[in-house]
Order: sequence, then structure tokens, then C-alpha cells
Amino acid sequence: MVRKTVVFLLFFVALNCFAGIAHALPLKGEELYGFLAGETDGKNYSDAVYYVRGVADALQGVEIDIPQGVTTTQIVQTVFTHFRGDTQARGLLASVVVHDALKKAYPLKK
Repeated sequence: MVRKTVVFLLFFVALNCFAGIAHALPLKGEELYGFLAGETDGKNYSDAVYYVRGVADALQGVEIDIPQGVTTTQIVQTVFTHFRGDTQARGLLASVVVHDALKKAYPLKK
């Protein structure tokens, strides 16, 4: 259990430091929200989608259980909806917001 937690935390550090979105690191929730809302160019939107999908893939089976057949578009929409419903989330790290949104929407079945 401790090993999984350490690997999980290291992944989030790496994801925040080496995201495809190359400017201000670590990626903040406000920036991810802006990218997903289309407030910047299309490349940033694509990078944001890959970012969300990467976090989802890392969490799958460890922290969350996304049912088979759920699309990347649905996962991204889940995160975007979470941002819109919780404006304070924009002040957190992007990885934390994605984690919280997906854990709430797709809790791990025990």
C-alpha cells in the first residue's frame, strides 16, 4: 500500500513538472480550466485533453474505476463540469482537481 502511494505521488509530481503544456509549471487548475474552456489556441486544448487522460489512466484501478466504454470526451467533460461547479478548484494544482473530479464521478469499487 505504501509503495502504491509513493508511486502515485511521484507520478503527480512528474505529471505536473513535465506536462505537454510547457509554460508555468506546475500546471495550475486555473490554466487547465482555461485550456479546456477554449480560452487559448487549439494546441493547448489538445494538450489539456491528453493531460486529463494521463491522470485518468494513472488513477484507473488504483483510485478510480472508469467503466469500459466511457470516452475521453466524457472524462474531460467530467473534469470541466467539476471546474464550473467549484470555482475554488481553479486555485489548486491541476492534477489535484482532475483527481478529485474523477474520484467523485468514478469511485473505486471495492
